[in-house]
Amino acid sequence: MKLQREAVSGQVHLFEPTQNVSVAVKSCNLPIRKGCRWKHMLCLEILFAYRLAKNDMLELLPYLLDSPEHVHRSADIQCAHQGEPYEASKVLEEMKNSGISPDAHSYGILVDGFCKRGDSVKGLSLIEEMVHNDMKPSLVTYTSLFDGLCKSGLADVSLNMFRNLATSGYEYDLVAYSVLLKGFCLQGDLDSAMELFNEMINNSLIPTANSFNWLIHGFCKMRLLDKALELFNIMLQSDVLPTVFTFNVIVDGYCNAGHMEEALKLINEMHEFGIFPNTYTYNGFIKRLCKQSSIDKAWELLPQMLKMDTLHDVHCNILLDGFAKQLSLKKTLMLYTRMLKFGVTPTTFTYTILINIFCQSRDMHEAWNLFKDMLERGLIPDTISYTSVIAGFCRVGDMRKAWALYRELVQRGYSPNVVTYTCLIDGFCNVHCMDMANLLIDEMKKRDINPDVVTYTALIAGYQRLGDINRAQELFSEMKGNGILLDYAAYCTMGMDTNMASYD
Repeated sequence: MKLQREAVSGQVHLFEPTQNVSVAVKSCNLPIRKGCRWKHMLCLEILFAYRLAKNDMLELLPYLLDSPEHVHRSADIQCAHQGEPYEASKVLEEMKNSGISPDAHSYGILVDGFCKRGDSVKGLSLIEEMVHNDMKPSLVTYTSLFDGLCKSGLADVSLNMFRNLATSGYEYDLVAYSVLLKGFCLQGDLDSAMELFNEMINNSLIPTANSFNWLIHGFCKMRLLDKALELFNIMLQSDVLPTVFTFNVIVDGYCNAGHMEEALKLINEMHEFGIFPNTYTYNGFIKRLCKQSSIDKAWELLPQMLKMDTLHDVHCNILLDGFAKQLSLKKTLMLYTRMLKFGVTPTTFTYTILINIFCQSRDMHEAWNLFKDMLERGLIPDTISYTSVIAGFCRVGDMRKAWALYRELVQRGYSPNVVTYTCLIDGFCNVHCMDMANLLIDEMKKRDINPDVVTYTALIAGYQRLGDINRAQELFSEMKGNGILLDYAAYCTMGMDTNMASYD
């Protein structure tokens, strides 16, 4: 393969005149001056050419550089940055075989590439090779290895290596500390993380916002809110600017502890730091309010969220779901109207919530209209959407419509779940169509879906209504044999004492 060089306006252009493969370095903007030291800036196309014709690639060296040691550096840099450290390693070996000695920088790039790919063992072997060749790996190279080991759950190994570096004349820096601190936080070892944190302070190194964030997140996750707030105060006293993540984690911590007033106060104070709440900030807060049946308080946040452009369908859906669980149809519809007015686009989940509340109210006319409206908007109903409508039609005894929707669900490639089947089985039992109920039980078994206590209770009740007590008893025994515990409804269906501790 013949590659030519031409100089145009002080730029180097490589091109191949005989093949339709572009290996041009298109315009590397490299000066053509003898003795000039280029900053390892050759394009990835050179590596592709190297893959195609390794021997011919070496012929490029006289054309490219006065000091060909940079070619291998360029290749391994590009490979490592492209997530191809294994290919880069092959290039490095080829260059070594050609008499070109790699330098510490090239090794460092490869160590980083392998560690980012999760191959810390290869990264460690390269460092050992460097030491064997009388090269001193930089602390940056070691830090790449520490990061890889920590991500593999080997923070303790990283820390031991970190300690041993002090005896070799290395000075610890902020980045190395931060990587190790994060590693211990990921493992849940906050004691070791705090030891490193205090060591950083004692060495006059101010931890970064990310280091504070990892610790604060760790303590909040362990429900140690006081510890998290203590670190937050240290963060502020150290003039380290919190991030939106810092606030989100602490807001979640307050919410999990049930301190909703403090959470809201912190949200309102964020702007003092030039930081504004995002979608996630409000998610946990609104969910907690809904769980505490304080939906009205969550409702009051909507204008504030709208003003900050953080109101999204997620928040509206959480509120809609909260109102729906309270069976507050009026408030649910009011919120849906506001949602459309605010320009928030409803999702499949939005429609499912609305459909479900109408189904529970036995208003299948409105539920069906919403289902059709969802389709007209181009939204695709999922298994839960279909199950909600199926359950509604089963509730009002329209099994023909329920069965048609079930067939449509299957034809769309969705998998019915135990709730879908139980609704249909209960519906068919209510209209004394036990053959269809048993057909569905067989289909459940074919799909490896196990009937639960609600499914069995529906079947048992169906046979009891028909006066087939023997079949009801058989199903009851089958349920016991499958290890399914009775609930209150099952006890009542069988006419048993609900205070019984067992049914053996």
